This record gives sequence, C-alpha cells and structure tokens, in this order.
Amino acid sequence: DHIRKKPQRWFQLDALGFEFQASERSWRRLVAALEHYKLQTGHVLVPKGFVVPTNGTAGETWPEELRGMPLGATVANVRQKRLYLGENPARERQLAELGFVFDVVD
Repeated sequence: DHIRKKPQRWFQLDALGFEFQASERSWRRLVAALEHYKLQTGHVLVPKGFVVPTNGTAGETWPEELRGMPLGATVANVRQKRLYLGENPARERQLAELGFVFDVVD
C-alpha cells in the first residue's frame, strides 16, 4: 500500500531493478529448469534431492541462472504445497504440458 500511495517510490525502486513480481520470476525459473531437465532426461520426474549442477561437465550444460537451484525440493513443494500454483489453472496446464505428474509416490 505504501508504494501504491506514492508512485515516486515505485519509480525509484523500478530504476534500481526491484523485482515487484518475485513469484513470477521464480515461476519462470522453475519452468525453464523443468524444460531443461526434460531435454536431458526425457521426463520431469525430478528426484527430490536433485540440485542443478554448478560446475563440471554437468554444470556446463545448464544455463548459469539455473545452476545450484534445488529443483527436486522445489518440485516436491509444487506437488505438496501447490507452490507457485495457487488458484492459477494456466500454470497447472503449463506444467501438465511438460508432462508434470502431480501425484507421485516417493
């Protein structure tokens, strides 16, 4: 509310590169990581403990902005807590189109 009442504050934060929609950025990052994982494995059944490699040959195949991402834990949170989904059927469809399985037995 404070920023909405003072547009100048919004412009100042925007000029600094402030991310107003952090969840949207995180959502795009998740989708990009799943797409990359699928390219490498042929599926998106990411093991819970999978972390995007940060170095070595495996790390070099991943975009730099995704390296180190705890993809397995994030996917588990999407399944268990509906992280990033809320009441957004478009996001659910996007995951379904990737072959995402919502109900998995660990």
